Amino acid sequence: MWGVKRSMSVEKRIPVPKSLRKKDVQKSFGHFLLNHGFIARSQLLKALQMQDQHPGVKLGECIAALKIIPYSRVLTLLKLMKSNS
Repeated sequence: MWGVKRSMSVEKRIPVPKSLRKKDVQKSFGHFLLNHGFIARSQLLKALQMQDQHPGVKLGECIAALKIIPYSRVLTLLKLMKSNS
């Protein structure tokens, strides 16, 4: 993976929005993060630009590399998205 540091520090818990407690079908991970307030539109656009410049790199890895969301939290949110689809 691309220079993403995984630290052993304790991460701040981010509460799960009520909208996620329902079975929401999301089009993509980026939309999921944006629609539920985990990232801002500008942050998503930066990550998508990075992904365009580095084919084969996953969006979550770009988000973590840009220090928008820690990688361990990206994995947790991805699992959450998949369990709600």
